Amino acid sequence: MNVLKEKIIELTEQIIPEHECVLIDVVFRGDSRNRIIEIYVDNEDGITLDDCSDISRKINERIEQDEVIKSKYRLDVSSPGTERPLKYLLQYKKHIGRKLEVDFLENDEKNNEVMELTAVDDKLFTFRAGKDERVIPFEKIIKAKVIISF
Repeated sequence: MNVLKEKIIELTEQIIPEHECVLIDVVFRGDSRNRIIEIYVDNEDGITLDDCSDISRKINERIEQDEVIKSKYRLDVSSPGTERPLKYLLQYKKHIGRKLEVDFLENDEKNNEVMELTAVDDKLFTFRAGKDERVIPFEKIIKAKVIISF
């Protein structure tokens, strides 16, 4: 990881606890003359536009104050959206009752299934696939994405 990204992560992790958020991801796009920094944050109740605006303003202030970036940049702070994989336990709780595409380990083999998340208990997830119910520990989940249905 490069030094600039580490510094942005450090600044963000100092600011977001007051919003009871976790840092999901930091993505850099563009080049050194016209940098775009995308910061994805989330919490159990869902991140609001006001949260994103406040976090963005505070990060911008710190970037300017600490002279972290000397060139032109744009900072975007948002929730990860449903197209991004779920990373943290708190993200799963918001998606109880929804279908997820889940990559997970079972008997040392990688499996992929579309299942409905029915419960989150500590670090055990209960899924329903058809009539079958399956309990998968959080540490066995490789990747999970929300399936958007219309």
